[in-house]
Amino acid sequence: MSADATTSDTARDRPFLGMLCKIIAMLMFAIMFASVRWLGPHFPIGEIVFFRSTLGIPVIVVAAYFSGGLHLLATKRIDSHALRSIAGVISMYCNFTAYTLLPLADVTAIGFAAPLFIVMLAALLLRERVHVYRWSAVVIGFIGVLVIIGPGTRMASGTTIGVAYALTSAALAALAMIFLRRMSAHEHSTAIAFYFMLTAAVISLFTLPFGWNFPTGTEGWVLIASGLAGGVGQLFLSFSYRYGEASLLAPFDYGATGASNAPEWSPDGARVVFHRDVSRSPQIFLVDVAGRRVTQLTSSGRNEDPTWGPDGRHIAFISDRTGRRQIWIIDTETGRVRQLQTPGAARLPAWSRRLGRATVASNP
Repeated sequence: MSADATTSDTARDRPFLGMLCKIIAMLMFAIMFASVRWLGPHFPIGEIVFFRSTLGIPVIVVAAYFSGGLHLLATKRIDSHALRSIAGVISMYCNFTAYTLLPLADVTAIGFAAPLFIVMLAALLLRERVHVYRWSAVVIGFIGVLVIIGPGTRMASGTTIGVAYALTSAALAALAMIFLRRMSAHEHSTAIAFYFMLTAAVISLFTLPFGWNFPTGTEGWVLIASGLAGGVGQLFLSFSYRYGEASLLAPFDYGATGASNAPEWSPDGARVVFHRDVSRSPQIFLVDVAGRRVTQLTSSGRNEDPTWGPDGRHIAFISDRTGRRQIWIIDTETGRVRQLQTPGAARLPAWSRRLGRATVASNP
């Protein structure tokens, strides 16, 4: 073996650096997914993917420039990039769609099938030696997620399509990671991330004729945040698989889950509403930023996806307290709660800016 090859192999075999990059990537993706979850009721998936990809490209270009020059983006293996990028783009579309169809915790739990797929594919396609402790880490991590989610978690009625999207996304994401690990032997991490972003931007642009919405105010800032976070996350994800084996890094996907979800600032910026598990059942909480006082607003049934009304007083949320997921509204000043009837199982409540009333996506 040549000295150059030895140096190259040694440079790639840096597991702790790979793990650190994967952790940073998971943090960035958590920010991106929270943004996508918020944007779901307002924008089509194609538009969200376009902004997520297009705004991430400058991040990759700047990283390449400071890492050695823009020549790092050059490639002679466009076929490999095509396979990795197409798998990743389809996975991203499926994942974003699942986030608009299912509760956040359900999509997160289903997505944790990806590390299992990665370990199996790494053993089969990359011929990696997957030792018992790595299999154990993946299995224990998956069991831990099920414990966090809790046996009381159940899918909303009529969400079979959402589950299918989430499972498809997990499988294709695992395949994309295997491609990424294989390519990292001869392609720079910035090039891998760049061509993925470019492919996603071009494909999503074809959805423009189907109707995009013009972002304004907060929506624009959240779209920008999703793009920048996705770009940084994609860059660190590429670096992680350059330095660490796929089967080693797979268990770190379990770090993307969390106990508190859906935080949202009040219109005046004085309070934050969010839902958090209490005895394995999500409840709505309110935080006074100045006084740091936390108030629990709900206690009956499973209550999640809170969103502020334009008046800064009312909060719409989803609850199954009557046996079915429906939209409810609570007055934060009086504590009065009332239900809005919807034709099916409700999800993702959103307020009409013009009418000042709650609207909701529902499953028939």
